[in-house]
Amino acid sequence: MDSSSLNQRYLKNEKFQSYLRIIIIGMVILNILYLQNFSNNPLFHEIAIKVLPYTFIALIISLIHLFVLYKFPSFHQNSRIILMSILDVSVTIWVMYLADELAVYYAALLLWFIIGYGMRFGTYVGYITYINVLIGWSLILVFNRFWNENIETGIGWLIAYTVIPLYFFKLVKELKINIHQLHKEVDISHYQALHDPLTQLPNRIYFNESLEKFVKEYEQKKKKFALLFIDLDGFKDINDSYGHEAGDSILIEASQRIASINGFTSRLGGDEFVSIKQYSSKEELEEILHTLMDNLRKECPNHHDIQLSASVGVALYPDDAKTLYDLKKKSDIAMYKAKEFGRNRYMFYSDI
Repeated sequence: MDSSSLNQRYLKNEKFQSYLRIIIIGMVILNILYLQNFSNNPLFHEIAIKVLPYTFIALIISLIHLFVLYKFPSFHQNSRIILMSILDVSVTIWVMYLADELAVYYAALLLWFIIGYGMRFGTYVGYITYINVLIGWSLILVFNRFWNENIETGIGWLIAYTVIPLYFFKLVKELKINIHQLHKEVDISHYQALHDPLTQLPNRIYFNESLEKFVKEYEQKKKKFALLFIDLDGFKDINDSYGHEAGDSILIEASQRIASINGFTSRLGGDEFVSIKQYSSKEELEEILHTLMDNLRKECPNHHDIQLSASVGVALYPDDAKTLYDLKKKSDIAMYKAKEFGRNRYMFYSDI
């Protein structure tokens, strides 16, 4: 995933977490107001009075954060995410410290912070949150009266904060490796589906897709193009005389020579190739064709006694054909005419 897509995903996650944070803080405030006004327990009433100002501070911070997300979405995004992670944990730890036994109801929030930040923003942010939680909870266990008296429960939560996130981070790491491998396999499968396994040139499917794109580009920018149907001369004799291994070597060599001269080049199968070449004038196109023919006639490495040549049929879009079917058909006809006239030459459909 590129950095722009990752930043967009992180921004979406930030907004989701910000809304969720505001909802949770709102629920906590309602709970505190209830205890403050309707609880018969004086201790709960006292705790509610102590905690309420800090929950409002947390709400204000969350609203400011949400405002920044919409008005300045790219403003120090990575630092902003880490800062909010630290603030989330720190404010929650402080409120839990003040809340004494009421903190039991919110202890799971810290676990949610670790896993939530790790899941939405990566294990790096997750580990920062993890360390912050462990430090904060350890301080609560040391300095808070209620958790001093209920140290077994506090240590149980400490073990949960320590072990569960580590398992989660390992799971995320394994999942990331598996996803990367899956993407790699998908990319390989996609490449293999669109390319010839011998020459690595685009195959017939890729060629048809690309031809449609050239037509669309012509409709938008009026860029003319030529379709070259290229058939190697006497390839069957080369295969019969030298064997299929030599034949494959010749095909690879020919494909490289054709692709080096022309624009988009594809192998349709056997000894047949097609190229799509945009051009500004017929003279320019003829010069390219001359270069192609000369390049094919060069001596073959490891097969000095083999003389390569090709018959090339050329159809122009839109001069010779208005549809893709007619364009392919006419370039094929022109290629066979080139063979009839003695091979080792090119033939424009318009010259037939």
